[in-house]
Amino acid sequence: MRLDISQIYGTSSNHKLNFDVSENYVAYIASGGVIVCTIDPLEKKLVNQRFFCANASQSIQDMNGPSSANAYLNLYMNSSTNGNGQREEELDKDEFEYPKLVQPIVINPSGSQPAGSLSELSISPPKHYSPSLSGSLSGSFNGSLASQNKIQQISSIAISPDEKLLAVGESGTNPRILIFSLASDSLRCPMISIHEHNFGIQCLRFSKDSRHLVSFGDDHDGFVYIWKIQGSGTKIVALNKNSTKLNGCFGDYDNEVILSYGLRSIKIWKFEDLKANGTGSRKEKIQVRNVILGDHLNANFIDMVKLGENYLVMTQRNELLEVNMDSCSLELLQFRPTNVTAFSVAGDQLYFNEGANIESLPLSKLDSRNTKPDTPTESSEFSVVSMCAFNQNLLVYLTDTEEVRLYDTRTQKSTDLLRKANVQGLKRTVHGLYTWNRLGEVRRFNDGQLLVTVDLEEESKMAQNSIACLDSTLNNEVIVGDSCGRVLFYDAAGEFQNSLTVHEFSVNDLCYFQLNSKEYLVTAGRDRMVQILFREEASEGAASWELLQTLSIHKSNVTSLIVHEDRIVTGSTDRTVAVHRITPSNRIELVKIITLKFTPLSIAVSDDDELILSLLDKSLQIYHSHSFELKKSFKFDLNIDNIVKYKGFIICSSANKSLQIINPANGSCLYRTWGHSDSIRHLILTDDGAGLISLSQGCLFAWNIDISDDLDPKLFSSTTPIINRKIARNNSPIRAVSPSKFQTPSKLSSTVKPSLTPLDRRTPSASSTASNTPLGSTSPSLRSRQTSSLRSLSPTATRQSSLIPTSTPLRNSSSTAETKSTRTTGNALSNGSIGSQINSRTSSTLRPNGLKPVTNNTVSNKENIVTEQSQSQVSKIGQLLSLLKSVELNQDSYTVGEMKKLKEGVKFLFEAEETLLENYNDLLLKSLKEKDANVL
Repeated sequence: MRLDISQIYGTSSNHKLNFDVSENYVAYIASGGVIVCTIDPLEKKLVNQRFFCANASQSIQDMNGPSSANAYLNLYMNSSTNGNGQREEELDKDEFEYPKLVQPIVINPSGSQPAGSLSELSISPPKHYSPSLSGSLSGSFNGSLASQNKIQQISSIAISPDEKLLAVGESGTNPRILIFSLASDSLRCPMISIHEHNFGIQCLRFSKDSRHLVSFGDDHDGFVYIWKIQGSGTKIVALNKNSTKLNGCFGDYDNEVILSYGLRSIKIWKFEDLKANGTGSRKEKIQVRNVILGDHLNANFIDMVKLGENYLVMTQRNELLEVNMDSCSLELLQFRPTNVTAFSVAGDQLYFNEGANIESLPLSKLDSRNTKPDTPTESSEFSVVSMCAFNQNLLVYLTDTEEVRLYDTRTQKSTDLLRKANVQGLKRTVHGLYTWNRLGEVRRFNDGQLLVTVDLEEESKMAQNSIACLDSTLNNEVIVGDSCGRVLFYDAAGEFQNSLTVHEFSVNDLCYFQLNSKEYLVTAGRDRMVQILFREEASEGAASWELLQTLSIHKSNVTSLIVHEDRIVTGSTDRTVAVHRITPSNRIELVKIITLKFTPLSIAVSDDDELILSLLDKSLQIYHSHSFELKKSFKFDLNIDNIVKYKGFIICSSANKSLQIINPANGSCLYRTWGHSDSIRHLILTDDGAGLISLSQGCLFAWNIDISDDLDPKLFSSTTPIINRKIARNNSPIRAVSPSKFQTPSKLSSTVKPSLTPLDRRTPSASSTASNTPLGSTSPSLRSRQTSSLRSLSPTATRQSSLIPTSTPLRNSSSTAETKSTRTTGNALSNGSIGSQINSRTSSTLRPNGLKPVTNNTVSNKENIVTEQSQSQVSKIGQLLSLLKSVELNQDSYTVGEMKKLKEGVKFLFEAEETLLENYNDLLLKSLKEKDANVL
């Protein structure tokens, strides 16, 4: 059981340090990880994408596998050695002889640990998986620490010269340096995790032999370290300080030096005598030389390339300079380019960008001059961020729009290798998956075809307008909802047809569906309203849509909208979920209002009649979609953002930016993986239902879902008590609207904007009823002008009416028992009516037997009566105490109404006992007086 990335669309690289090119590989950042791929020179496209992420995927089946951290620890501690001192067993290794580890070797700030110690491996003792009763994710995996599962922004990447290792540096506080193996059979999770820098890492570069790595901390960190990479023995061999802001680093592997350049700084760092110094524990000081800047003391150096024994460097003011390595000085060249942000050398040509175009110049024309430079002009907006020579004929460059392009020096043409996804939203329609971006472009996901370009005119001066949601009809019409409350209609050719202002604020979601030979369009808005439009199936065009009903059942922002069969499910921040049904007579009926304790974050309806809710209190609740019986409830450590049901399993995204597969039987997490660096906005199944699409930070991830059929049956055993709490369904509709009876259908107006009634001016009846006013040109409001005589459905009233089963013979109140006389109380006891005051599920032994009436018999008979009835009542009180203990142990299975009635029944019983005791006392005193009179 696992989720594997099949394709990634888009990139997050926007700086030259986020992009690296070697002889065979191209590396760039995509959301929360790094993609390493190759270039097909014939097809001129990127192939063989491999994704490397800081967090390893975690699965129950892999916990004790041969590549797990526990297996490494057990192997290290238990393996024996032969006569030559070699271990009989060896850890599974990849083709580059690097160990396959799920958990990385952690190098702490204190440095490398002694060989053979447990801290060297940084692996906790084995903790076997055991599903908890609460379904918590915290105990689902071995050694799952918050520090290990964090996802931070990636600031720099580097590929080793031998193309065996990938180094990744993070930004922010307490960043990590992650070392990955580039072997084809590697696990694509870090082998080594280095914790040394206190703040972000600006740049990473390997040495020529790929055994050493230099890391530059940012200007807040101020340190430069040289690491010797040797597994668990990774350590610092040299260090120094650097307090300047870097724009990049250039590695000269032939001379074993690294040149760093940035604002008012060019420094030469030497890997001098690293082999000799790396054997001891002493940390040497990195040898560094500053280049004399001269007249360019205030320059900002943006790019560098090697030319023979010297280097060419470009300033932000488009000055081309040569770095003389012998004198460590700068010489200004005659060539004065304009609007250049990146350049590279391939063969005998210097290639550079002129804005968005690639130009070339023979190296022989780069003449020098020693005169003082003229005052140059500032460069315009960046268009090319980084440029590298892939070979003699191909150049790979990164643009400021986060696109990777390939330039052929022979044909002098550029080809798109990777375009920025720039996706803002994703929606499944009747014609497949559609995407949209901030520019108003609507595209088909499978082929990227542009369908519609929405004119996002600014309706409001306070905020910029954008596409908020969309859907498509069977006639290939595209319906778009924007952040200004409008619904825009486009035909199959992408031409604009009409627009309707249906909400006062943003349209949060809209859904199109067919039912009963009619087409419906449901919109949910930030103004607390749900609008339902319809048209006949044979009609076409935006002008044929008519308003069927306005639902104002919610009292806050409507955040979720789902249409399943003939039911409309809406969720709101007022902590309610409303379910409406469309009848065959085209009427809208309220089926149920589910009142929750916390705001619903996500709603999903599965084909197996389950309504799944994720709440703000980090819980997951599963209801029956027709009876609305709460079947199961699980509590997690983090909030769940999105929910998808797949083959009986729940796939969801969590607040820690991970994707998880949850077992609905007991709420345990069966699999967890990472990929995004920000919260996942959309999670949708693919068209064939065999894959998954996740969207975050403008990047789309396509996942393959692999669920084995031979899973352990113990994983599906329910350890959580099943909640069998039935919620009575209210069959009376809040409003049943017939268009032919209550309204005259009219054409929808696109010119009049409705003025909705503010919240503070709405009456209680108006806030809980639905409007049936059409969106006509003569109607200024979407709200109903008719007053409703239906009862108010407040949350309190709904809870009381739904939690008390009508079939339970409970007493309505205890006021009747309080007002009855002593004689009535005695009759109640003799008739056994106390048993009817307690819920029928309670013990029947509490119901008192019929008591003999007290009559004027002899004293002995009266004493016998008192003794028998006293013993009987003592026995009943003991039964009552036993019942109360049973109720206390199983109080979760009782509803609020049943507990209330049970308390009333207990109170009534004690009042009856007190009344009976008073009667017995009076009878006893009377008998004693009669006995004394007879003696006298």
